[in-house]
Amino acid sequence: MNVLILVAAVLFQQQPATRPSTDASAVAASRQAIIDVGTSVAEVRSALDLYRRAAFNSPNSVAVERAQVLRRRCAELDVAARAARTRICLTCFAAAVQPAIEQYRGGLVGAAQLGARCAGTMARRLQTDPTGAAARSDARSASELIVEGLRPYEDRVSGVRVALGLEVAAPRRPRR
Repeated sequence: MNVLILVAAVLFQQQPATRPSTDASAVAASRQAIIDVGTSVAEVRSALDLYRRAAFNSPNSVAVERAQVLRRRCAELDVAARAARTRICLTCFAAAVQPAIEQYRGGLVGAAQLGARCAGTMARRLQTDPTGAAARSDARSASELIVEGLRPYEDRVSGVRVALGLEVAAPRRPRR
């Protein structure tokens, strides 16, 4: 009987509640969060390209449709960036990688704000002029807002790629 109790205790022994900070699943979840934000940024860029093309080369109805797609993609960027801040592990990466991860994580606030600002701007433009004339005329300013807003994010994600060994740092050219 004692042997059975001992075997049952060993079989049903629970794992400790805390895991070491180098847990592979936490690193994988952090990498997935970075990938999710990167995918969302790529979708915003793609939707922006389609919107600009429609604004300059297509009828108003197509420009309105593309503006709605861009608004949705911007809102998705906002959600993805906010969610990633909580999913990225603060202590799971090697000491050499950690500063780049912390910088990236800090920059997610700006990416989320850009997504919210872009979505709000596009929604206001579509509400004030459902025919699409405003969407057509404001394509250039929307493009500048998004491109300039994504530049800090792209600098930070490049730092993460270099720190993780996924790309080589570009040599710096001396300023003239």
